[in-house]
Amino acid sequence: MQRSIPRSPSRLAQFWSLKTQWLWAIALCTLIAILSGLNFSAYYSPSLNSDQAIHVLMAEDLQLPADFYYWGQDRLGSLEPILAHGLLTLLPLRPVVAISIVQYAILIAGFWMFARFFKQPLISIILALVWFLPLDSFVELVLPAHPYRAQFLMVGAALLLGRQLLTKSRPGEALNQPLTLAAIALCAFLAIWISDFSALIFFCLAVVLVLIRLGDRPTSADQTADQTASQTANQPFWQRIGLSRLDLLALGLTSLVGIGFIAFAKSQAMRRNENYGTLSSPDQIWAAATHLAIAAWETLTFQHGPLLGVHAVLVLGSVATMGYLWMKGRSHTLRLSPWFSYFLAAAVLSFAALLCLAWVYHNRVSLRYFVPVYLLLWLAALSFLQSLSGPWFRRLGLLLLGTALVSSLTLPNVLSFKRPPSTIARLQPLQTLAPAAFIAQPGGPYLFCAVDPANLDCTPASVNWKAACDEDSPLSNSQARLTRISRPRCPRCTRRALAAPTIYAVKGKWLEAVSSADDPFPREMQQFGLCLVKVGEPIQVSKYSMAPYRLKTPKRKTPAPSP
Repeated sequence: MQRSIPRSPSRLAQFWSLKTQWLWAIALCTLIAILSGLNFSAYYSPSLNSDQAIHVLMAEDLQLPADFYYWGQDRLGSLEPILAHGLLTLLPLRPVVAISIVQYAILIAGFWMFARFFKQPLISIILALVWFLPLDSFVELVLPAHPYRAQFLMVGAALLLGRQLLTKSRPGEALNQPLTLAAIALCAFLAIWISDFSALIFFCLAVVLVLIRLGDRPTSADQTADQTASQTANQPFWQRIGLSRLDLLALGLTSLVGIGFIAFAKSQAMRRNENYGTLSSPDQIWAAATHLAIAAWETLTFQHGPLLGVHAVLVLGSVATMGYLWMKGRSHTLRLSPWFSYFLAAAVLSFAALLCLAWVYHNRVSLRYFVPVYLLLWLAALSFLQSLSGPWFRRLGLLLLGTALVSSLTLPNVLSFKRPPSTIARLQPLQTLAPAAFIAQPGGPYLFCAVDPANLDCTPASVNWKAACDEDSPLSNSQARLTRISRPRCPRCTRRALAAPTIYAVKGKWLEAVSSADDPFPREMQQFGLCLVKVGEPIQVSKYSMAPYRLKTPKRKTPAPSP
């Protein structure tokens, strides 16, 4: 009798087994993260600017509690410079390398937090594209010195803790999880320190957790719904949502510490914009909404380029598909996760709040402020995709994958084999000038110090500087004048820069009024009440022209010869 040979599964089925899919997904996510780091980390970025370079300088010269916030303002908590400074104390790294490591460690950790909410490899790949290679309009998510990745790291950690809290809870019983609740509150206050706007996102999270607990009731055969309602109606609210006294104590103590820390940090910071949190007028809100609507229509009609137009069409198609599936699933078995409701509600409320902020209006309704909305909407779409199965999962998944791919392609030079050199590489020759300082266009001087913050100093030009020094200016008390300087973003940086042995004035718009065809640099200039005298010929470093100056010292009076 001939033995039958058992059929082995086809090679295609083996190749696309779930384990193999996950291995491919991990490899692709790793490749996407590497591509992102090679383009947007502080060390490799070809477009590093002065505002982003400030984090590099803060990592080298961190001074707490004054530096709890970004230099010159009382918002944007300095989590990345603090961690990078700690890394510098442990390892012999350049500050720009330390900032880059922390920048992408936070970005990768945040991705890992949210990826744990999704079970399909395809969703993880889409999330990696959205997270590491976002649409060009929202590239601030991955750029240095912006708060969004650290903010959403805290949101992701709180969501994981919240899911753990709900998993361990039992209907009708107290939570008795004080450490988990304290950790969620800690994430909330750290996120608010990093970005004040996080308060709205965590408010939405608290509402969702409370609603889930209120809807989580025991179902026993001998207890009717009316009996359950009558028993819980007389309970305090904190008992109805399942909090024990120990839970309340943990939340209260953590909240006191968090509020105290934020209040202390703001008290130590330099206040720059008193109207940062003020609301716009109705006319301004309407103007902001109209501006966004016109921009959306122009994008959809391909007036901002083919890639953005294709992306807009794919977004519209994805939204229409999800709307159709939601309407169809209302009478069938489409079960949406409560996290979908959270992400969508937080996105809608965040969008409305940003439209109402005067700060957003006065900054031309820049899309960089809408990075939280961008992320929350994508997380809502991926949560919706998670609830599907079968053909519709594949169809919508491929549509969202195409949308994410096109959005990543809007980033310049990401897939180019001939990328421009990084800003740090272009400015590397500045190290040979150390010890020295640079005085440059107000708002943009700190980039020149990022190459070597320990030996190079920077300051913006004085607002009311002069191209000639006052003859009667008493320059003998220059050190006393240096201690009174408080207008720049970093006063101590200006004091050190003006005390440097050589100060290089960098050519820019601030010099155009006094420039001549023969020499764009004046023979002398008065900065912050101090006289700087030109001591050499201009030099060229990368695209920047600069000339050396030194602080004019008073001439010593020689005693008259004795008769």
